[in-house]
Amino acid sequence: MPELTPAPSICPSCPWRTKVTPTPAHVAAVRDAIRTGTPQPCVSRGDRYVDTTCLPWLVTCGPDNPVVVAAVASGEFKVGRLVRGTNWPPLHDSAGDVVAAVYRPPDRQRLDPLMAALREAREQAGLSQTDVARRLQIPATQVRDHEAGRRQPDLTQLRAYADAYGVDLGVIPRR
Repeated sequence: MPELTPAPSICPSCPWRTKVTPTPAHVAAVRDAIRTGTPQPCVSRGDRYVDTTCLPWLVTCGPDNPVVVAAVASGEFKVGRLVRGTNWPPLHDSAGDVVAAVYRPPDRQRLDPLMAALREAREQAGLSQTDVARRLQIPATQVRDHEAGRRQPDLTQLRAYADAYGVDLGVIPRR
């Protein structure tokens, strides 16, 4: 079983950050982790942390990863390390979102300005996409699809998002 050594912090160029455009090397690491079911290595720090596991990957995907579950069950890894830090930057909610941040069809590369503003309002409110889905009693994939521009929300849904974030839909700044 591979050793799980979390990186000491989140890299400034970590592809899991929502404000960072992942490089092809980052996306390849995420895709390899998905394909092989092995922990995603930290690829942002170069050789310095070559044998470490990406901290956001560990917290986001680790609870569902068989390698991590086995390490927790055997006592080799503490379950307390699978908790998101309170001072962490906004992160993607899934490995698929990291990959989609780079590989979007050309007609979807720009987020709708209103949805981009709503996403920013969600992040400022400290809510994850999963939190919003629970509040609105909708699937988390619907929130992700709206924010990524894969689906267009109707006016009722836009109002529900604005209410959940505590903002007025009429005064959301548009880019």
